Amino acid sequence: MRTLSRRTRTATATAVAERSAPFRDALQRLCYDLFPGAKLGSVRRLRGGLSARMHAFTVSSAAGTSQTCVLRRYNHPKDDAAKAAREFRTLEVLAANAIPAPRPIHLDAAGVRFGTPAIVMSRLPGGPLPYPSDMPAWHTAMAAALAGVHRLTPATADLSHLNAFLRDSMRIELKSGPHKRLPPDDPLGERVRATLLRRIDDIVWLDPTLVHDDFWSGNTVWRREQLTGIVDWTTAEIGDPRADICENRVDLTLQYGHAVADEFLAAYEAVTGAPVADWWYFDLFRGYRALGNFPLWLPGYTDMGLDAIPEAVARGRMVAFLDRALAMAE
Repeated sequence: MRTLSRRTRTATATAVAERSAPFRDALQRLCYDLFPGAKLGSVRRLRGGLSARMHAFTVSSAAGTSQTCVLRRYNHPKDDAAKAAREFRTLEVLAANAIPAPRPIHLDAAGVRFGTPAIVMSRLPGGPLPYPSDMPAWHTAMAAALAGVHRLTPATADLSHLNAFLRDSMRIELKSGPHKRLPPDDPLGERVRATLLRRIDDIVWLDPTLVHDDFWSGNTVWRREQLTGIVDWTTAEIGDPRADICENRVDLTLQYGHAVADEFLAAYEAVTGAPVADWWYFDLFRGYRALGNFPLWLPGYTDMGLDAIPEAVARGRMVAFLDRALAMAE
């Protein structure tokens, strides 16, 4: 399951320890070990979330070339060693299969260098693209990249390091009670949850694939309106590919409205050459998870460059999104 970290605004103040000479010295030693003879250049904190601290740093070689890398330090030394190793292995699989994503460079699962598990990866050129000049091309590029991810399956790639989240896991989550951020008597939430449980065995279930699990436009990187890659693979898993499609549909609805979400679905179907069966069910499931969380995501939308979205507007879009999927479930 994904965390809220992707859209939670971090504190603007950088911790004293991260400005300190020991931190920079540790980073310099890391550069020496990874790139012999290289010099550490600029270092800056990246916007991140609650689960990890991120820094971009520039490395200059003796030959005069430079590259920018990203250091991700996980916040919980004991719990996050496995998480760091899992994300690093996922990046290795992506690189081996030419999926546009950061390239893995170094894993320190034991936290030897910085006192907490960490990975180093390449930094993709560019940034978010909140207002593309060519919306159909934007959809097509995202859909093509996502379809490439979904071509990786347990049969075509080594995904043995990942957890599986499939029908039985969804059933367990739904039966465990209301989502933790929803009040137990929320009428819409309970109607959605009951519908999901009632229809879970009625839909077509697709063969499992690699799933990003947090696919939305803010986790895509663009340069000159060309997609350079997908980032933030922390919660990747083996699952139903519609989880990614409909996670993005939830976000697109909140950001732009349902028409834009429908355009993305059409683009994915055009890229893959096949209709997406029973997508409404995953709209419901991902929308149900979002119902109690989306107010926390709104600052993240602003961070990526969108105009501020009033919570009332976002709530209206969220309710209409779920009402539409509920109507399709009847």
